[in-house]
Order: sequence, then structure tokens, then C-alpha cells
Amino acid sequence: MNRERRIFPDPEAACEALAQDFITTVERALEKAGRFTVALAGGSTPARFYRLLARSPYRERLAWEKLHVFFGDERFVPPDHPDSNYRMAREALLDHVPIPAANVHPMPTLGLTLPAAARRYETHLLECFAGSPQLDWVLLGLGEDGHTASLFPGFEPPPEAWVAAVASAPKPPPRRLTLTYRTFNHARQAVFLATGAGKAGIVARVFTRPELNLPAQRIAPRERLSWYLDEAASAGLVT
Repeated sequence: MNRERRIFPDPEAACEALAQDFITTVERALEKAGRFTVALAGGSTPARFYRLLARSPYRERLAWEKLHVFFGDERFVPPDHPDSNYRMAREALLDHVPIPAANVHPMPTLGLTLPAAARRYETHLLECFAGSPQLDWVLLGLGEDGHTASLFPGFEPPPEAWVAAVASAPKPPPRRLTLTYRTFNHARQAVFLATGAGKAGIVARVFTRPELNLPAQRIAPRERLSWYLDEAASAGLVT
């Protein structure tokens, strides 16, 4: 697995570089394959990235009909709830680009118990990937406690699971669905996007304290792991 860490002056520059690199990655992959699969993250910084992709010139460069969008995690709330990651992605990106509805794969949050919803999404992943989910590209955020997606310190999903139910997350809302380490580490590429001074402490711990075994430190995709940081988030690193 290749690792890279890139630092930019501010969140805008980090997101612009990520948008350019994402488009290049998609273009190169589609030269060899008929589709490109991604898992999106929630949060304010990813929303900035999504809004960039929804604007010219980025929007016109992507073959949206060949992209399939999954989600790294979801709060167990209705899809129109303000806390919904799907709603955020839809309002920032999906409503503004010509992606077919069948290519968007939100996590189910209505009409099911939390464990049943996790099983439903796992079954859907297995069907979409012929029994072995391998996402091409996943976007991840970083919490101040080292969590990523809804994989929190102290929570251990079943090792055989591709999707897990989180019944009592330490931050609201407590009920969530998340892809697991198995799924993220089976992906081809994973990208962390972290900006702002509030992330400086945890970014430094992730890079310098491997013994902590934080959730973000356990992400190891098959081909490439990338970090996109701004100067404020990287202030605790020795460059």
C-alpha cells in the first residue's frame, strides 16, 4: 500500500486539489473498467468538496452515469433529517449532477430495526460486488477522538461483517450504520480529508502515536492511503 500526506494552505485549497485528483483517478480507472464505485463521508469539510464537484468545470469532467455512490456511514435517522449524511450529500452534490438514481446507494434507515438495516445494506453490497465488496475510492473524515466513519474507539465490529450497526455512539445521534474495517481495507483507495485547528491534536496523534491503535490508524486500503490536510490541521506535525 502506498501512503501520501499532502498539506495545503487552507480548506479551499485542500478541497480543490482533492477534486482535481479525484477526477483524474476516475478518468484513469474508467479507461479500464465500466464503472467507478465510491463511498462518501459526512461532515462539513466533505460537503465543501462535494459542492466543488457539483460546479463547473468539475461537474462536466465526470462520467456520472458510470459512478456508483455508496456511503461510509449513516446516522439512523430519516433520509430528510438534518443529521442525515445522505441528505447532506444530496443537497451538496447529488441533486446537482446527472447521476442516475439507480447509481446512488443510501443506507436504509426507514422501516427496519438497526440490526436489520445493517444486514440489508450488507446484502446490497454483496449483490453489487458479486459477493466481495471492493470499493474503488472511499472518503473519510477524522473525529477529534480518532474515529472515522462511525468506527469509534472501543467499538469493535464483527470481523466478518462488511456493515455494522452502532447502537450507542459516543456522540449524537447514538444509533448509526457504518462500513467496517474489513470493507474500508478491502477498498482500492482511501482518502482522509481533515482541516482546521481543531483537528491538529488528533492528526498529530494519528501520525506519531501508532500504539494508540485509533480507528483512523486502522484504515489500510489495498492500493493507496492519502491524507489531505490544511496547514491548521497539520500544525502539530514535523514536516
